[in-house]
Amino acid sequence: EPLYGPIDRVVSPEVVTQWINTILSVKWRGLRPVGAALAQMARLTGDRKRDLKPEVVQRVLDWLRPHEWSSSHVKPLEGVVPIAPHEEGLIFGESLPSGLRLRHLTPDDFQPPESVT
Repeated sequence: EPLYGPIDRVVSPEVVTQWINTILSVKWRGLRPVGAALAQMARLTGDRKRDLKPEVVQRVLDWLRPHEWSSSHVKPLEGVVPIAPHEEGLIFGESLPSGLRLRHLTPDDFQPPESVT
């Protein structure tokens, strides 16, 4: 699911595939950040319109698997895995204040404010 924003603003799988192809064509020095970026881009969502083609995900898996640090990056490419709390901090760039947690909202959570008279 998107980190924030409307679903119609998600980068298309075709564009992400181009990004992945470019990244995989480069010889990188620091591989962990590259692996983390590839894993986030290829992560399965369970939505066939947003998920990448299986052969693209497989190419990312083939790139990741030889590295001893890649096991946590491989899991979300093999099946749908919710974003873990420690990943939220990495993705958003900062951690939430202690005790504050992100919550998944439903349409019932949005109630119009009562009018004040």
